[in-house]
Amino acid sequence: MPAPRLTGATLATLRRLAQTPLVHLIRRQALRDYGVDALFALGPVDRQRLDVTPKPLQARAPRPFGEGRLPAPPSAVPTAASIRAAFASGTTTPTAVLARLATRITAERWGLATFSPFSDLDLERARAAAEAATRRWRAGTPLGPLDGIPVSVKDEQDVAGLPTRVGTKYFSGPAKRDAFIVSTLRDAGAVVIGKTKMTELGLSPVGCNVHHDLPRNVYSAAHAAGGSSTGAGVAVALGIGPIAVGADGGGSVRIPACHSGVFGLKPTFGRVGRTGDACGDLTVFHIGPLAASVQDIAEWMAVCGAPLDPDDDCAVWATDRAHVAADCLEAVGRGVRGARLGVLRGEFADAPPAIAACAERALRELEKAGAQLVDVDIRLAAHAGAIGMMVIGPEAMANLIDDLNTHGDDMSDSLRLVLSLLRTLSGEEVLVAARHRAALRRQAADVLTDVDLLATPTLACPPRPYARSEAGLDVSDADGTRLLTRFAFFANLTGLPAASVPCGMAATGTGAFPAGLQLIGDAWDEASVIAAMAACARAGVCEVPRPVGWGSILD
Repeated sequence: MPAPRLTGATLATLRRLAQTPLVHLIRRQALRDYGVDALFALGPVDRQRLDVTPKPLQARAPRPFGEGRLPAPPSAVPTAASIRAAFASGTTTPTAVLARLATRITAERWGLATFSPFSDLDLERARAAAEAATRRWRAGTPLGPLDGIPVSVKDEQDVAGLPTRVGTKYFSGPAKRDAFIVSTLRDAGAVVIGKTKMTELGLSPVGCNVHHDLPRNVYSAAHAAGGSSTGAGVAVALGIGPIAVGADGGGSVRIPACHSGVFGLKPTFGRVGRTGDACGDLTVFHIGPLAASVQDIAEWMAVCGAPLDPDDDCAVWATDRAHVAADCLEAVGRGVRGARLGVLRGEFADAPPAIAACAERALRELEKAGAQLVDVDIRLAAHAGAIGMMVIGPEAMANLIDDLNTHGDDMSDSLRLVLSLLRTLSGEEVLVAARHRAALRRQAADVLTDVDLLATPTLACPPRPYARSEAGLDVSDADGTRLLTRFAFFANLTGLPAASVPCGMAATGTGAFPAGLQLIGDAWDEASVIAAMAACARAGVCEVPRPVGWGSILD
C-alpha cells in the first residue's frame, strides 16, 4: 500500500509526534514503507563481512568491444561541439553567447518550469571569463573542449564569493574559495554562470523545497522536476548551457536528468574530486554532469575526470587518470558491437509498463547495433533502496546532528521528520545494513565478470504530482522517495558508474514524460557506459520533444 503524501498541518503534527516517545510507532511504519523490514528478514547468505572502505570493486579489466570510428551522434540542440564550431568559424564568440544567456535569464521566461533553475548567478565574473575565452579563440589558442562553454554548478559546490546554500534557509555566508570541481572547470576555460537550485540538503529526490521556489518539470507545471540536482536538469533542458554539474548520492543526477529528458552520468566513486562540496563526505556521493548530448558527457569527463584532487582521499583509487580523457572521448565513436549487456529483468518488471517499454525499445536498438542482451539476476538489487536508506540516512544524520541542534527551527518539517526517525536506528541495524551493502557489492562484481554493462530503467515512476497551488508548501512524499530511488541506489552503494539515457516519452495517467534507460558499468569503466549511451543516441532513441521555454544560445 502506498505511503500517504503529507503536507501542511498533518505533516507538522506527525513531525511533532516524531519528537516524542510515539516516534517508535511511526518508525515501524516507515521501516515497512522503505522495505527495511524485508531487508532484515534476509538470511546470512545475503550478508558479508563489513567493508573497510567504499573503494569500488572492479570485476575485471575493461573488454574492448565495438568497431570504433563511428560518427558522433547527431544532436538537434546546441552542444559544446557545435558551440565550439561557431567560435572557431567566427560566427559567434563566448562573450556573445553569454550575453544571450544573460538576456534570457533576466527575462525569466522559464516555460512550464515556472521558476528559475538558479539560486545565485555570477555574471560579472562569467563576463570576464567569456572575454578571456573570446581572446583565446580569436588567437587560435583555446584551452580545450570546454573553453568558452557556459556551465552551471550545483548549490552545494563552493563558488568563491557566492553562498553555498545547499537548499537550506540557514546557510548564506559566501564561500572563501572555489570547490575543486569549479576550479577544474575554470582552469579549462569554462564560463561558470552560476549555481543551480537543489532540494534541502540534497535529501529528497522528488524536487520540492519549502525554502526555495524550485523549478517545475519542463513538461508539466503540475509536476516536480526531480532532485536533488533539480535546477541542473531544468537548465540543460531549457537550453541554458549544454552542461550543468550535479551531484548524486542516491540518484540525484540521474533522476532529474530523466525527468528533464537529458543525459546524466554518475562516474565511479572516487573518480571526480569532491573537495569543496558540502555533501561530498558521504560514501555514496558522486559529482557528475547533466548534459544535452553524449559528446558533452564525454568532454566533461575528459576535463573533470582526469585531474587528481589532492585533498580527496578516495581520488587515489583511480589509477587510470593518464588515459581516462582519451578513453572517454574515443568511446563516443566506439559502438557496442560485441558488448555483453546484462539486463536486470526484475527491475524491468518493477517499472511501470510505459516506462519499461521505452527502456526495452532502447535495448532492442542496442541489440541491432551489435550488443548481446543477457538476462541476469542480482539477488540484492531489489533491496538496494532499503540498503541505501540505511546507509545514506545515518551518514547524513551524523553530519547534520549539529545543524539539527543549532538550526532545527529553520529546517522543514519533512526533513525534521526524517531526521527524527533516523535517530531511532540502532548501531546494530546500521551495521547489519552495511553488511548487506558489502554483499551487494560482491554480487554486482560477480555478475560483471561475465557482462560489460548492466541495464535497468532509470526510474520506477513518472514525475511526482506537485500542483501550482502547492508552491511554498512543505511536502513529504515517502512513496515518491522510495520509487525514485528504487533503481538508482544500486550504483551509489556499489560505487559503479551509471548513466541515464533518454529513451522516448512514456504516457502515464497524468501526462507524457521522458523515460530513461539506466546503464551501469564496471568500476572505472565510464568509457563503456559512454559507448552504449552514444549507441542509443546514434539509433535515434534519445529524441524527446523540446520543452516550452527552450531556446538556442546560438540564435
